[in-house]
Amino acid sequence: MREGDQRARAGPEKEGRPRPGTAPLLNKAEYSSQEKNRNGQPFRDHREAGRALIVSGKLQTVKSAQFCGGLTVQDAPLSPAQRDWLSKLLARAGLPSVAEVGHG
Repeated sequence: MREGDQRARAGPEKEGRPRPGTAPLLNKAEYSSQEKNRNGQPFRDHREAGRALIVSGKLQTVKSAQFCGGLTVQDAPLSPAQRDWLSKLLARAGLPSVAEVGHG
């Protein structure tokens, strides 16, 4: 099989474009400017904390990234195990805690 044929089978290349129907999260520059304004204050809720962890680039596993991604859309209160894991991830990343973890 020729090289061109392999590319055609793989589908069109997407040069940094987001998939249709997806909204981008804050980029690092936007997040950094917001974080500087926080002055170490706690995050308002677990969704905000999840977004901050994703953008921070300090998540070390796919599982923790998936967990934080889920937090950004979860309306229900967190379980005790989820609250504990979120607290640990925030501490490891050097980010502030959550004011009312799991409520929001």
